[in-house]
Amino acid sequence: MKPICRITTLFMLSLLLINFSTAGNAILDPVCDTLVVEDWIQTLRLEDVDSDGKPTIYVGTGGQGTVAEYEYSYPDCTLNWEARHKYMTGGSVLEIEFGDLNSDGVTDLLVNGRPSPTSNQPSKFIYLLDSRLLTRLWDDEKTCAQSNTVSSADLDDDGVPNIVSGADSGLVCAYEDAVTKQEKIMWMHRAPFKVFAVYAQDLGGDGQAEVLVASGRNRLWTTIQKLGSQGKVEWEKNLSGGLMRPGKDLVKVVDVTGDGRKEVVV
Repeated sequence: MKPICRITTLFMLSLLLINFSTAGNAILDPVCDTLVVEDWIQTLRLEDVDSDGKPTIYVGTGGQGTVAEYEYSYPDCTLNWEARHKYMTGGSVLEIEFGDLNSDGVTDLLVNGRPSPTSNQPSKFIYLLDSRLLTRLWDDEKTCAQSNTVSSADLDDDGVPNIVSGADSGLVCAYEDAVTKQEKIMWMHRAPFKVFAVYAQDLGGDGQAEVLVASGRNRLWTTIQKLGSQGKVEWEKNLSGGLMRPGKDLVKVVDVTGDGRKEVVV
């Protein structure tokens, strides 16, 4: 274990292996490896960004606002203690998403960050182009400030993804191409409540990207909406009772039946 040479608040990232038997029972193996992170972990993602068959662990922190890449060795189940790359976002990292933002065939990172609660600054979108270049994409415009969630898909069929954000105000904003026209809003939609999840992808299996929006008011009410590529509501479902802890991890879009169309799991 590497020594920690200064007094600091430590947080631990542990790797667990879960093996699923044919009977459907989950068998939890012992902890494989543990990494000490000098900040609280806000979000955690695992993705094979370079298509080498080895996933990379991305850790987004809440205090320092860093995004760090850690190498993960399988089946040895070990972590490289030294971060392969570490990027400063200037705010608490709320989400880490993946997509090919400049359509070059390489997976990029889309990071949604927010300044400290005591700051009046708006949220900031940040992208890592080709997993190496860190660029502040824009300071979010006032109409779409305080973004909670982001996603990306090609909504206007020009071959380049658009970024979609959802904010505290209930506004959903779709932006022009992420790299070439980064600051122009393409369309806006107002959800009934605070937006806590957006998914931009082909929901119907017809080759056209849509946007799924989840918004909620405390624990009382949750509304799920499907928007077309131009931001018009095509489908809406109200869930009385709401969610105990609204968040993107509680609303998933998956092809449950295997028919090529996506379902919403809440």
